[in-house]
Amino acid sequence: MSSDFAPLPDVCGVAAFSQGVRHTSNPDHTIFVSGLCLEAPTTPGDGLPTETAFLERLLAELFTQLAPVRRVSVPRDRITGRPLGNYAFVEFYEAKDASFAAAVTNGIFFRGQALQTRGPDLLPSLEGSQSEVKSQERVSN
Repeated sequence: MSSDFAPLPDVCGVAAFSQGVRHTSNPDHTIFVSGLCLEAPTTPGDGLPTETAFLERLLAELFTQLAPVRRVSVPRDRITGRPLGNYAFVEFYEAKDASFAAAVTNGIFFRGQALQTRGPDLLPSLEGSQSEVKSQERVSN
């Protein structure tokens, strides 16, 4: 194992948030969540959690209602620490839980915005898409 990886702490029943922890994830257990409302970030020195850390905790609470959550990650800029966009990744312990959570939460309102969620079964794998293209080429020829 590389020295870049740290053990994942258990925080509020969720294995880890993305607070600087480098980790590997299982794409079959991960869902993509977009449409998040990101408000003005708080500064770390004011004693309050940053907006992204707060959002990660809220998402963990939401998705833990459906299945055990392993990790919630709002991708951030390495230098500024600000979110890269209005999206996050939620990783579950089981692939079936990820698919279920994506199906149930797609379109629900969260902090005034409708969420769009995509589970592992809705995102085509690279191998699958390449074989589909090849089979379509054979049919058209």
